[in-house]
Parts: sequence; C-alpha cells; structure tokens
Amino acid sequence: MPELSVIIPTYNRSAMLLKCLDALHDQTIARARYEILVIDDCSPDDTPRRMSQRPSVRFFRQARNAGPSAARNVGIREAQGDWLLFLDDDILVAPNTLEQHLAAHAEQPGENVAVLGVTRVAPGTPVTPLMHYLLTSGKSPLIDSSGIPDPNNVPFGYFQTNASVARTFLLEHGLFDEDLRFAYGEDTELAYRLHRVGMRIVFRPEIVVDHYGILSYQYARRRAHTAGKVAILTHRKHPEWQDIRFLRYGPKSRLAIMGKRFLAEQILDPLLLTADARQWDHPALGRACGFCLQVHQLGGMLDTARAERMIT
Repeated sequence: MPELSVIIPTYNRSAMLLKCLDALHDQTIARARYEILVIDDCSPDDTPRRMSQRPSVRFFRQARNAGPSAARNVGIREAQGDWLLFLDDDILVAPNTLEQHLAAHAEQPGENVAVLGVTRVAPGTPVTPLMHYLLTSGKSPLIDSSGIPDPNNVPFGYFQTNASVARTFLLEHGLFDEDLRFAYGEDTELAYRLHRVGMRIVFRPEIVVDHYGILSYQYARRRAHTAGKVAILTHRKHPEWQDIRFLRYGPKSRLAIMGKRFLAEQILDPLLLTADARQWDHPALGRACGFCLQVHQLGGMLDTARAERMIT
C-alpha cells in the first residue's frame, strides 16, 4: 500500500496536466511509496484519451462538471495512502517534494498535523508591471507565506495547494464543501472547519512547488469577484467567521458604491486590461488596479447577498 496519495483535480488543461504528471513521476522516493490520482471534472478536451496512455495514474472522470471540491472529494475517498497531498494541474513539483512532505510528517507526528509548503510563481513566467504590483502588494492569487509568525502553528487562512494531511483525519472530520464550486476559498473553508476540531498546520518553506497559471488583470478581476461570492457563501455556513452586517448600506452609501462600480467596470477596467496587455508601467496603474479589485470583490459580495436574499 502507498504511504502518500497525490490528488489532482483537472479541467480542460491536458497539456499542462501531463507536465505536472511528468514531474511527479520523477521523484526521489520509490514509486511504490506513492500513488497519483487524477480526477477529471468532465473536461471537454482530450484529457480522457491522454490519461488512457498513463496506466500508472489512477484516473477518475466526473459525470458532470461539479467543481474542484467535488473532484478532490472523489480523490480522498478513492485514495489508498495514509497521507494525502493536494496539488493543482498547473503545478510542477521538485524531485524531492513528496519525500519532503513525508519527512515533515515523520518529524511532526500526528494525524491532526497538516504540512504546508510554498507555491511560488514559476521561474520564467512573464509578469507584467501590473501583475508585479499585485505580487508585491499582497493582492496576489498566491498566498504570501513570508508573514507566517510560527511555522509550527500556522493560521488556517494560509492553507492552500501543496498541503498534505492524514486521510483518516479528513474522513472523520469532513471533506471539501461541494457547495463551493469555485477554484477559490474551498481550501480555506475546509481548513477553518478542521482547525476547529484540532488540525495543526506546520509550514516548511523548503517544500517549494512552481505554479504555471496565467497571471493577468483579467484573471485577477474575475478572482476578486469570486472572492466576494465565496465570502457570502461561507458566511451562510459560518456566520461567526465573517460579519457581513456592513453590507446593509444606507441610500447615500449605495449611491456611492454604484458610482465606484461604474468607474471600475466602465472606465478603469478597459484601461487596465489594455495596460496589462501592453505592459504599461506607472504607479497610478497599480493604485487603480488595487481600487478596482476591491470594488469587484465588494460587488461579488453584494450581488451574491442579494441573490441569496440576505440583503435587499
């Protein structure tokens, strides 16, 4: 039986997935010590055909597109390893990544212990001036682990891809919430629940993997709006976690928000999309980017709160 199960949800990125798998096959531990599970979330591309040529990978295909949480839960239930390592299909691991995760668990024993590594922007990834602003201002889609106060007792909000945890602990205390269908916030919500029942996260900065996802203003804008949606959905489940009473604005505030959304969506967004594509560099663009992302996140919260009838 394998010691470690690597769980990878995938959707419509077969070429990147194969690179991810190639890196996983080139590890410093024996292949018998780990297994790889790929869960295809009903991709329309050639992922099933390509995976049929990888018999060493355990492949599962969702009957319908249900989101990464549902895909990961399939992997958790089907896994045979004692430890589960969660990766994304646009992640390339180092040759010793799996060995490092197992070593960290041996150093910090206990099924309630999760091991977290670093997910960095892959070397050589084109980064526009606007995206450089995001990466250096704390607004990056990748969590900045440099501010972790205690590496042996990490706040649950840092939990993300490149984390490993005991399968028995998840099966006993809860899997990913499949109501959160987005590729955002589902790992934090899981960590919040597991933290409440005793999960302890240890951070090992030497466990570094490379993220090859596209960094662009368009992606950041979409992610900010999704962050707002997820905030409302998680509030429904955990009202003690997030207070949304501030969304019950008065008439003047609502009018001001409408003005900010118009400015962001109709004027600044087109400018920032062009600036990102043409790699314009100016401090004012960074400030505009930060403003717009805040507005888009607030907009996601307001739109979802109204749809959920939580505000009028």
